[in-house]
Formats: sequence, structure tokens, C-alpha cells
Amino acid sequence: VANDDGQLQYDDVSGYAIITDNDASEEDETQLVSSEVLDAEVIFVLIGAMLVFYMQVGFTMFEVGSVRRKNTKNILLKNTLDASIGAITWCCLGYGLAFGQSYYGLFGTSDFILRTSKSGVVEVSERDDDLLDDSHLMLDNAEPSDAFTHAKWLFQWAFAATSSTIMSGAVAERIRFKAYVLLATFLTGIVYSVTVHWVWTE
Repeated sequence: VANDDGQLQYDDVSGYAIITDNDASEEDETQLVSSEVLDAEVIFVLIGAMLVFYMQVGFTMFEVGSVRRKNTKNILLKNTLDASIGAITWCCLGYGLAFGQSYYGLFGTSDFILRTSKSGVVEVSERDDDLLDDSHLMLDNAEPSDAFTHAKWLFQWAFAATSSTIMSGAVAERIRFKAYVLLATFLTGIVYSVTVHWVWTE
């Protein structure tokens, strides 16, 4: 797709606009390949997240079929809240505890609310004394996360939400609604997150 002048070309096959340069170095070509590999990895993780999240449907149908008819709405609401509460809890607390900078291998202490440094970790020594920005509740010196970090967050959130959905089947017709909400929040934000940190954090 490159012309002799190294001008902007449109690739009909890939749909990308490409700036060509006859004097492009091998380093530039390597960066282009690396970018394409990263895009493929992000797509792969997103597809995995969708497949894992679809387990919510299976657990919901199983639980509805296992309870009395009068409790059907209760089960449907609980499984919907598993995803909703799980998303908020995982974003604000769970992801940071699971994948933040490790505190003696026990739990993470950074990366809360999807804020990370460019390297993926906010070093303790780089932080300001005031950890939170009052206006945005974000780390002052943190950079926005990249695409792969967001895809990883979504993938892990799907598992966190599914873990509380499994628990909802165990307590179906045996627990009050308010108690279930508190238990699901605790499971997603603390129990699952700390366990993930122990097992999968580098």
C-alpha cells in the first residue's frame, strides 16, 4: 500500500490508515508488529471475559430451576446485583488488593479505581503524602491505565462476579436480601481479591 513518496495510504483489507516512509527503520517496523500483537492479546482477553461472564446466565438458570416459583424474582435480582455490586467493588477495592503493589505478599496497596503508573505499578516512594485527590478520589501521580489493563480488569471482574454468583446458589432461599448484598460485597472486594493476590500476582 506504500507509494513512492511515503504518503498516507488506506489499506482496504485491514481498514487502517498507514503512514509509509521508505526510510523507516527496523525499530519502527518492530514497534508496529508489537502494537498488533498487543491488540490481538487485548481482543483475546476480552473474548475470554465475555465467555466467563456468560457463566452468569448458566448459574442463573440453574438456580431458578432449583428454587420454588415464588423465589424466582429474588434469584434473578441477586444474580443481577452480583454483576453490579461486583463491578463497583472490584473497581474501587478488589482490583487494587489483587494486583496492586504487594505488601509482604498479603495484598495489593495500589492500582485502586483503575489508576496505575505507566509501568503498571505506582511505587510507594513516588506517591505524595496525600494519597487521594479530593476532587477525583484518584492517586495524584497516577497515569490512566492502558487498553490491556482495562481488558485484564474486565476479565478478572467476570471471575469475581461469578464467584459471588456461585455463593448465591448455595444460600438460595436461606438468607435475607440485605445480608446477601453485604456478603456479596465482602466476597468480591476482600475474600476473592486477597486470594487472587496470593495466587496470581507476580
